[in-house]
Amino acid sequence: MAYLVTEAGFNENDLIAYMNAKLPDYMIPSSFIYVDQIPVTSNGKVDRTTLMQLKNVEHVNDVKPQTDLEILLFKYWSEILNKKEISINDNFFRIGGDSILSVKLIGTLNNHFNINLALANLYEHNTIKQLAAFIDEAGLMNGLDDYSRVEQELEIFEQQYLQKYSDPNIEAVYPMSDTEKYMCYSDKSRPEDLLYFKQNMQPVMYINFNVDVLQTAVDIMVNRHPILRTGFNVEEGAHIIYKNIKVGIDYRDLSNLDNAVQHSLITAYLEQSRKNHINPNNASLWRLIVYKLSEHHHELLFEFYGAMLDGWSMSAVIAELNELYSILVKQGNVSHQIQTPVYKDFIIQELINKNNKEVHNYWKKELMDCKKLKLNNNTGPKQFKSIRQKSSKELVINLEKTAVREGTTIKNILFAAYVYTMSLLSGETDVLVGLLSFNRPLKQNGERLLGCFVNELPVRIKIPETANWKQLIGLVDQKLSEFKKHDTISLAVINKIINGKEDFTNEYFDTVFNFIRWHLMEAMELQPMSESEVNRVEFDNFVRTSTSFNVNYNLNSERLLNMHEYATPYIDDATIELYTSIFDSILVKMIDNTNEIIEPDHLITC
Repeated sequence: MAYLVTEAGFNENDLIAYMNAKLPDYMIPSSFIYVDQIPVTSNGKVDRTTLMQLKNVEHVNDVKPQTDLEILLFKYWSEILNKKEISINDNFFRIGGDSILSVKLIGTLNNHFNINLALANLYEHNTIKQLAAFIDEAGLMNGLDDYSRVEQELEIFEQQYLQKYSDPNIEAVYPMSDTEKYMCYSDKSRPEDLLYFKQNMQPVMYINFNVDVLQTAVDIMVNRHPILRTGFNVEEGAHIIYKNIKVGIDYRDLSNLDNAVQHSLITAYLEQSRKNHINPNNASLWRLIVYKLSEHHHELLFEFYGAMLDGWSMSAVIAELNELYSILVKQGNVSHQIQTPVYKDFIIQELINKNNKEVHNYWKKELMDCKKLKLNNNTGPKQFKSIRQKSSKELVINLEKTAVREGTTIKNILFAAYVYTMSLLSGETDVLVGLLSFNRPLKQNGERLLGCFVNELPVRIKIPETANWKQLIGLVDQKLSEFKKHDTISLAVINKIINGKEDFTNEYFDTVFNFIRWHLMEAMELQPMSESEVNRVEFDNFVRTSTSFNVNYNLNSERLLNMHEYATPYIDDATIELYTSIFDSILVKMIDNTNEIIEPDHLITC
């Protein structure tokens, strides 16, 4: 946001064009506000508090769509962002857009126009005006030829597999994605670490819970979603979809026991189950256990192999299962079903992206002379640990205000704090860390397709010697915008670009950042918990990946949940405490005053 004191005859489009030629993207205001004068304090400095309180009398940036294409884009933006007051010059990501909503938007546009837009196109042309101009240009239809070619390759792969493995219960066979291969490779090479076996515990509050109705809901979901009928042939690199898979519910009533005994029994099962975790070559890669803990309070335990579902998909499973159960209880049947793309669309998209020369060149330049971030030289036995912390609602409100004030997102603020904290802990100013992104098929309702679309890739941030928090956030904004334009290939392909060999090793990072905001979970309608149930003993979700320090920030409207998994000797308990202290201090400083010069020595000692 920018405030303007200007004479009549001002041309907003000319100003934006001028700034685009002179400034990086993160410094371009998302909107402009007319003011008679810039208020100042008694010291002669800009009075930012007064500026923030000024009413938005007139948005110079409030330009309405003119062409038919701009009008259509305006319609889709309004629906997806749930906003009516949108200018054709508004940056999609600065007025509420995020990774999930961008997939939904691009998927909708691809279906409507029968074109092959990529997420990178939205990041590069992030206003209605820019995107309309880009779509008008020739060349978008060329990508459809690549789609047809790869589709034929997949048909040949399936035919060859079925000639070798004849099974009447097979519905379809695709090549495994790079993420699926990477997870299976890591699991096989480190079997003692239980990598990518996940246990997700979800509390639900239902009055007069009926396990038979829930079983019906499960059966409907298994029929709807091919990924819930999926197994792997890891040796052949095959993703197999079966026609029929039965997933029965294991129902366990513990409601007659006190909380301590309940917790002890469930914890004992969780630990024992990990020793016999799911084999990736199984025909079924998940199971469901329901624990009844009180009259209304139940816990749904989903156990599954990580290469089947990512966190986004797991939240969709929980939300849809809850929705189906509620409909079945009220109506007795389910008639409506949203059509989603198929997994083949994702595989085709991934294979096409592997040959993008622009993306190849970006990673060659980005990772030149890079080195893995080290926290210490400790040696000793490996131990996996986790911590959970809940922030206050006040922090969430303050982060939202800061993001609006700085023209950025909460994710980017948290990532900036994380990167700077890792810089202080390692003593490095050239910081190379991992970041989770999602590469879902860019088709209509692609955000609802279940599967594992997560992608772990390196992000390199060079910390300036002297900067304030605003500049650091701006640097991160620019870097993540560039990253998102080029995150369409896997680590295996990057290895081939850099080292000439496509393999599934990770020589770049041991720490990964993940920001989570599952819109579907926020929309779930559940019975409210009683006071005693709100204070119940909570069960940690079990998730173990191949990296040694994974920070996860889960945001909803009420709180920010910090969920961190770490492994010694890469990082120890004392370092985790120091990480939390520094990170929290950085957030406070960013919220209070982003113009403050960063003083690293003070952060370490505070």
